[in-house]
Amino acid sequence: RGGRSHAHRSSSPSPSPMIGKNATKEWSNHGIDDLAYDKLGTPLLLVCKKGPEAVLLHLCTLQVPVGEWMRGQMTALRTRARALALAIDAVVHPLLDEVDRQVGAPSADEVDGVQLSWQDVEVNHIKNLLSEAGSGMYSKKEFGRWSGVVQALQMLFASLHQVWGAVEAAQQWHLVPQPTFLSAAANRLMGMVAVVYTRNVTLESVAAVQRRSLHWRELCEAVGLREKHLAVALNPSSKALMVYMTSGEEGQKKLDLRVRRAEALSDACSVAEDNSILDAAQDARCCYKVFPQFVGEDGLMEHGEGHGPRKEFFALVAASAVGAPVEAQAPASSATDGNGPTTVARSHPALFTYNRSAGAYWFNVALTASPRLRQLYRFFGWIMGQAMCNRCTFGVPLPELLFRILLVGPAEFAPSIEMLRDFDPEMAQSILNTEKLSDKDFKGMLEMEGCSGLTKKEYIANAVEEALKTSIAWQAREMLDGLNLSIDLSLLKTWAVTASDLGEMVCGPSGVDESSVAIREVFRVVLDEELTTTYAPLVESLWQVLEAWPVGLRRKFIMFVTGSDRLPLRGTELLRIELPFVAVNSADHEKHLKMLPQAHTCENILELPNYWESLVVTKRLAIDSIPKDRLNPLKADLLAILDDRLQMAVTMCNGYGLDSVESSSPRASGGAPLHHPGNPVQSQASSYTGLQYSFQQTPSVLDLNMSPVAPKINFMGKKNKIHPIEGSGHSEILFADTPNAGRGTEASHSGSTLSALDAPSLSWADNPRKAGGSRLTPILPSIPKDYIDNMLNSNMSESDMDTLMNSVETTNVGVGGNNLTGVDKTARQRHDVLKEKSGSAPSLDDMIAELSLE
Repeated sequence: RGGRSHAHRSSSPSPSPMIGKNATKEWSNHGIDDLAYDKLGTPLLLVCKKGPEAVLLHLCTLQVPVGEWMRGQMTALRTRARALALAIDAVVHPLLDEVDRQVGAPSADEVDGVQLSWQDVEVNHIKNLLSEAGSGMYSKKEFGRWSGVVQALQMLFASLHQVWGAVEAAQQWHLVPQPTFLSAAANRLMGMVAVVYTRNVTLESVAAVQRRSLHWRELCEAVGLREKHLAVALNPSSKALMVYMTSGEEGQKKLDLRVRRAEALSDACSVAEDNSILDAAQDARCCYKVFPQFVGEDGLMEHGEGHGPRKEFFALVAASAVGAPVEAQAPASSATDGNGPTTVARSHPALFTYNRSAGAYWFNVALTASPRLRQLYRFFGWIMGQAMCNRCTFGVPLPELLFRILLVGPAEFAPSIEMLRDFDPEMAQSILNTEKLSDKDFKGMLEMEGCSGLTKKEYIANAVEEALKTSIAWQAREMLDGLNLSIDLSLLKTWAVTASDLGEMVCGPSGVDESSVAIREVFRVVLDEELTTTYAPLVESLWQVLEAWPVGLRRKFIMFVTGSDRLPLRGTELLRIELPFVAVNSADHEKHLKMLPQAHTCENILELPNYWESLVVTKRLAIDSIPKDRLNPLKADLLAILDDRLQMAVTMCNGYGLDSVESSSPRASGGAPLHHPGNPVQSQASSYTGLQYSFQQTPSVLDLNMSPVAPKINFMGKKNKIHPIEGSGHSEILFADTPNAGRGTEASHSGSTLSALDAPSLSWADNPRKAGGSRLTPILPSIPKDYIDNMLNSNMSESDMDTLMNSVETTNVGVGGNNLTGVDKTARQRHDVLKEKSGSAPSLDDMIAELSLE
């Protein structure tokens, strides 16, 4: 890490390090003698070991024009590229350390009175924090203070770009591999920016996108970056982010897709055709934010939208294109019959077939061009670009050679036997074996193949041309046309995107060893406040459970939370862990211990029942005064419970569902049937067995019923207006906001959760433990029944409604260790009457709990 020096560092490093034999000796002692000695690169590499100030002082004494860095032998350029990248790391890492320290720290900036965290940080905040850190950290006049540091970074990135250009012009990547140019600090910075750009899973306005783009350009200017210079230091994931950042600048369009899993490619292609997206005469190059919904074999549509289903959709399209088997969802009517999922055949042939020698999928050369197949290849090229615009990957291996053809263009592509040898060694060797044939045998082979008169060299060249160009010409051309309709390929060249980069940007990284990867180190984890204090043992046990699981089970957990079993780039996505479930008495705590966790893949949210609190309460202990001799046994029990419940959740989830109001009939809202304890859990968005609150209307009363299905319900309200919940199956039930919530917003589906505000019959309010009102907590009925009847059975004006809602008395009361906002006015009155008549009464908390159950 930048800013940390080795123990042998002198207290006052010389700005001009040793050059010559002594430098070469020290070079070897650092364990980097695999790089050749170079008069420019070697001294810079040596000072990188001495910290950022040594690097800056060295650059001040270095009188070398930028263009000089690109002149020299390839071995020297490799040394220089590595030195420049490490120098960037040495200077920038300490700044990013300070940003990480500031975000979420007590001294962090506040936005609208809320402490800055990775949930609400914006690009301009990162820029300000970097500038403040640089001004404080690099204040020495010897290197021009912060403005001098910015100039030094400009020189480092520009020089690195010059070296890249020299290697690219010579096409000597085998001598100077791409990883030589990578800067860990530059990619770390992009990871921070990715958190901001990828946090919103819904459609964004042009103004919001352009405002964020402006902030990004201001950040680049503040730290001396130019995008094309920065790009050469980035890995494929960061370059994919740049595509995503740019693709939506002119606005985003929403693309609703209803597809069958087994026919994802064909169904989505038909939708694109219906919307004229693939029409070459139409300028369709823009970012289409995809909102897929999956239709089961019984015709029922799964609820749920957001980034989880989006990730699955792109993976399904790729699986459909390569002919991989896809397990179709069993019909809801037989979801619990024990037969399991079925595999469904597709209506089109595989566009790509697996080449064992290449270890990847290649164009299906057995196909004959037809209008439908041409359109499928064209759509596949288009959806390939949209995968980057939706920050998704295919998850199937396509060869680097395929992406080289797309970047160069099928017509301009010039294949060679070396390319074939790298791609398919067996085929290359088979073609080269013709050189060993006798002249007689070779002549006979030519006559048999109808190509007499060729020399062996010409025959080999023709065979390579046929294998890598002629036989796949129409498929590659259609794919390129589709890709051009999706993204501007000229930008890929500007951002130094190579064929290898593009392959990873589209298909995802390959060969990643996940056995030693800690999930909490990959994601930026955002915890509910209680999980860092009172209920910290719960999250500690979660990490212990996950780290003890084998790789396969951890991948299931990642799939459960994010909708994809692939790990994201380190530091680029949030993982939110929340405690949304409230228990008010011992019976509720017993039920919580039997509940399964819930995941919302739209925003990478894991919702845990508070097993720790419930375990402590059921043992008749106080959460803040657990005897020392009981603590370790309790933690062991917690570990076992969490391991069991989480394993069951991640292995049994299947499909998606919105958290919504359900009727007493399982099919009332058109979704899958409800499942009770003991049956497989079907909904990935509600993948547990617990409590579900449902509302039923009778002529005179609105009841709160509990059934063993799902423990969370959210509503979306419009401020101070009564209206029905859309799609709930209860269009006659009206809900309204209560004034104490104060954050009414328009009704909308947000990810895999139908998020919402307040219902007058139950009264919801913002959770006081979480700033910003992003999570809501149910509270006790606070409006008398006759008022509810009056609202439901009469046309009340908005002014009368405001008067009614403002008459509700609310206070804060501690119940069952949780803060719930609001108290029933009637409960207080009953408590006072009982106490006056009999001289005693149950505690107010007990009466509230009893009323809650009623």
